[in-house]
This record gives sequence, structure tokens and C-alpha cells, in this order.
Amino acid sequence: MRSSRLPVVKTPTEFDFSFWPSIKCEQIDSLHTLGFVERKENVIFLGPPGVGKTHLAISLAIAAAESGRRVYYGTLADLIASLEEAQQAGHLGTA
Repeated sequence: MRSSRLPVVKTPTEFDFSFWPSIKCEQIDSLHTLGFVERKENVIFLGPPGVGKTHLAISLAIAAAESGRRVYYGTLADLIASLEEAQQAGHLGTA
């Protein structure tokens, strides 16, 4: 958990489903079984700001870490900065 860089601890029980009424509690519970990880599938949360996408993503990361998986949290801005640094250093491969 320490190396994951998670900014806060969020759990699915703390999630307020009233902000995102179209999502079902059962769907979130199902995601937390981590079956999508076993199947090597992606999970993408789409919605306007403030509805809890990050909360749900962090809660999934915590569930994964608690099950023994390695987790790393980063923002899109972090990823872009890392790619730019790698490119400037000549470490970004060409395809």
C-alpha cells in the first residue's frame, strides 16, 4: 500500500450513490471481486466532475492491494510528464 501512492483511502461503503444514480451498487460490488483483473479487462469510469470516479478507482486499487496485487496510482498528468521526460532523455522507444 505504501508504494501505491494512493492519495487517500476510499472504500465502496463510503460511496454516495445519489451523485451517480445510473450506477448500481451491485455493479460496484461485482467490480470489487476483481474478476476483471483475472480476465485482464479494463474498467473505465466516465462521468462529469464530482460524481465519484476517483473514489471508485481508489477503492478498487485498495481491494487489489489487499488481495496481494501491486498497485500504483497516478494521474494522467503524471503519465504525460513521465512520457515527456522519457522522450527527452531518449528512453522512449520508437514503434
